Amino acid sequence: MARVVLLHGTGTTSAVWDLVIPLLGPRDGHDVVALDPPRTGGLDREVAWLRPRVAGCWVVGMGDGATLGLALAAAGAPLAGAVLHEPEMLQGFEPQPPALACGPVTVTYGAWSPGVRRQAAEALRARWGYRVRELPGSGHVAALDAPEAFAHLVGATMRGGARGAPV
Repeated sequence: MARVVLLHGTGTTSAVWDLVIPLLGPRDGHDVVALDPPRTGGLDREVAWLRPRVAGCWVVGMGDGATLGLALAAAGAPLAGAVLHEPEMLQGFEPQPPALACGPVTVTYGAWSPGVRRQAAEALRARWGYRVRELPGSGHVAALDAPEAFAHLVGATMRGGARGAPV
């Protein structure tokens, strides 16, 4: 059984994960928790707050939650791995490669999202080697647009089935 930590984006709360939690938890036997990180306005402070809470876990994030996941991976947080949907490219945030202590990181984008989302994911693949996957039937808020497809992709990634091929 793996522990999965879900991180939401700005403008939402942990409740955005309500449709995904039962699909990842009881069905796949994972311990799933959705966190509401403090909104400090500082990426470094939020990473410091999250780091002990995500050690050894799979991190799943959307939007700014995905950006936090990228920052955690680059900062050397010992993650089991991460699935990060459409990270926001915030002013002053320069994505980095995942540190050696981090497990596999997959960046996803929604099939319904504007092309810039795919371009951003592909840039992370080209520059830093992140795995990239398209999420069918989804836009930016994957947990609401396509909760079953998103949970399936997360579960497949955790089982080692996400090697860049379509779902």
